[in-house]
Amino acid sequence: MRRLLWSLPVLMVLTWSQVAEARDWFVRAGALGGDGSREKPFADPWMALERVEANDKVHVAAGTYFGRYEGGNWQIEFPGVQLLGGYDTAFATRNPWANPTELSWRKDSPNRPLVSSTRITTSASRDTAGATVDGFWIDMQHYYEYGVDGSFNPLALGRNGAVDLGHGGVLRNCIILNSIRPVTAAPGALIENNLIVNSIYAAVTQRGGGGNGDPPVVVRNNTIAVVWGTKAIGDGGNEGVGVTAMNKITVEET
Repeated sequence: MRRLLWSLPVLMVLTWSQVAEARDWFVRAGALGGDGSREKPFADPWMALERVEANDKVHVAAGTYFGRYEGGNWQIEFPGVQLLGGYDTAFATRNPWANPTELSWRKDSPNRPLVSSTRITTSASRDTAGATVDGFWIDMQHYYEYGVDGSFNPLALGRNGAVDLGHGGVLRNCIILNSIRPVTAAPGALIENNLIVNSIYAAVTQRGGGGNGDPPVVVRNNTIAVVWGTKAIGDGGNEGVGVTAMNKITVEET
């Protein structure tokens, strides 16, 4: 028994040490042969997201990124991971509004994003509480289909939007343009200080939850402009709104 009791403090120290050793990863557009360090950054966030563990931070310099195989999708699969855009090329300063960091899809790429995928996902199928997307520019214009005259193809209405936040996910300091259902959020998510322009259906959609123990989605200090609907006002439904929710949600200064 004495041996077991002595082993418990050692186990606690080891566990605390593992939590405390969160790692920083670095990404810069155009980098070659990187290992994710500040001196040799990766060329795209997907490379870092394949290696991160819980509570790691991914620092992304200004530039345009297209994802693995130029497929235009990125997924955070662990809790506490922070994907942070807006750095200068030397990673000396961070200002998302002055250093545009775009997550995009190359229009002529043969690897079109999947219809069922969003641009960024803080996986709803895993425990990703606290996973953060902060400081990115996301323009979904080329993700959808258009007619020969340039008009929007209604068949594209089945495609998903820009960001899907799992339980407790965070979206902050982002610009999202030209998206269908731009942001979808599970209970406990925080959507803060974003600019969302030219959406269809709703800019922010709360999904899931409803139980007494589920925390609300918090939508705070965002700017939402121009939300379209496919139906005329009065024809039913809740299209063309800034925020739509079926369960608990808190909206502040939006």
